[in-house]
Amino acid sequence: MATFTLFYRVLGNMLKRRLRVLIVGGLALSLLLMILFFSHSKNSTVRSKSQHSTPGFFLFGTKEGKPHHQVLFLKVHRSGSSTVQNVLFRFAVRHDLAVWLPQGSKEHFSEDHLAWWESAGALPPPEHRYDIAFNHMVYNPTIVSLYMKPNISRVAILREPFYRFLSSFHYYRNSFRLEYLARIPGSVPIYTYLGNQQQWEHTNPMKSQTNNRMSLDFGLDANALRNETAIRALIDRLEIQFSLVMIMEMFDESMVLLKRTLRWQTRDILYTQRNSMHMPFQNAFSESQVENFAKNQIADYMLYRHFHALLVKKIEVIGQEFQEEVTIFKGQVKRLREWCLKATGHSLIFEATPWNERFEVKISECLMMALDERGMMSLLRHAQSNKTTHVGSLSDINLHEILQLTSRENEM
Repeated sequence: MATFTLFYRVLGNMLKRRLRVLIVGGLALSLLLMILFFSHSKNSTVRSKSQHSTPGFFLFGTKEGKPHHQVLFLKVHRSGSSTVQNVLFRFAVRHDLAVWLPQGSKEHFSEDHLAWWESAGALPPPEHRYDIAFNHMVYNPTIVSLYMKPNISRVAILREPFYRFLSSFHYYRNSFRLEYLARIPGSVPIYTYLGNQQQWEHTNPMKSQTNNRMSLDFGLDANALRNETAIRALIDRLEIQFSLVMIMEMFDESMVLLKRTLRWQTRDILYTQRNSMHMPFQNAFSESQVENFAKNQIADYMLYRHFHALLVKKIEVIGQEFQEEVTIFKGQVKRLREWCLKATGHSLIFEATPWNERFEVKISECLMMALDERGMMSLLRHAQSNKTTHVGSLSDINLHEILQLTSRENEM
């Protein structure tokens, strides 16, 4: 009996010691877990704050990831496209991209659809593909794939068809002087044209700038301008192939969407308006004139209405913070425009906002914004001519050359 009593006493002492060890170990483990938990929470808070402050545009608007450098911009005639072209030109220079340029001194890739591409007018496919393109062309995805790097982002711009027609009529009759428009008689030739479009239109739609030109630039066959089935099929293909189709009447909204789509920064999309002109009689047209015009522009109206609705839907999905960014962006554009006109100081600082980091714009940027298409092409060709291949670096474009080109333009 004494032996059992001693055994239980020893066993009890052992259990007490083991229990103390378990309790202390459990408390230590609990303390360790609490430390790890609060440490993780602190780090998460720090990361969260960091995301809000550097940079905010990763949180609001632009997805995280590398900016898109491979871009095709379909430059549609008289649709605000010259302003967008200048934005892409400056982006290409800033990032030293290989720019796909028309051959020789040409400013356009194609005006005559597929036949032009199959002629000697097109450069042979290069050994190295190009990063970016922003000259006028009649869109042909097969040709584009031969010249540009894979996985390009395709963007374009459209304009309300009747207002685009007004711009085209005045520009191509009074400035560029296309013969079929220049020969139209009457005290107000545009009224004469609208009175009988079929009589005054060019017999070859591909030679016209007033006959469903936007649809033709997007690659619609000239024989399908009234074929709604073919037009709808084209629109369906374009919606798949193009990352963004901007709308001139919603230009700032379109530019902010461009920034978000391509993962660019605010400084990349700043602009001053290019190639705009005052148009008389802009509001002096009757409803019947506009309606009759629309009957002959079925393709352009279908194209415009579809992508206008698509753009509006994209903006609605994003919500209120998108409109807040657009408001900030408009103020930044206005401030830049006023500064470039005064040209005071060597640089302009833009402070950080929820949609951009703090950045600096130098006076050379203003000079580059002032270049027209001819000036941009001259700079790019000069830079690439100093290289051994067509895929040339743009790093040798300097302020002196820009000043020479801008002064030359002012003399013209």
